[in-house]
Amino acid sequence: MKSIDINNADWQDVIKKVIAGKEILLSDEGKTIAKVSPYKERKTKVTKRKGGQLKGQIWIAEDFDAQDEDIVAMFEGGN
Repeated sequence: MKSIDINNADWQDVIKKVIAGKEILLSDEGKTIAKVSPYKERKTKVTKRKGGQLKGQIWIAEDFDAQDEDIVAMFEGGN
């Protein structure tokens, strides 16, 4: 995989290489900062998520958001 310094890059050349199917590493001062690769379409169709599959199987305690004094004391520096 070819690495190109972003400060000296010929961006038209970079784009042409990506269009041709090549992956390009971009670097700045010798450190790799990004990888540019051709876009690939998904092979599987993404379906819209449906809610409610766990309806009736999950419950939340009435006091789930009540403060626990021991935890409050730990945050505030108490014993």
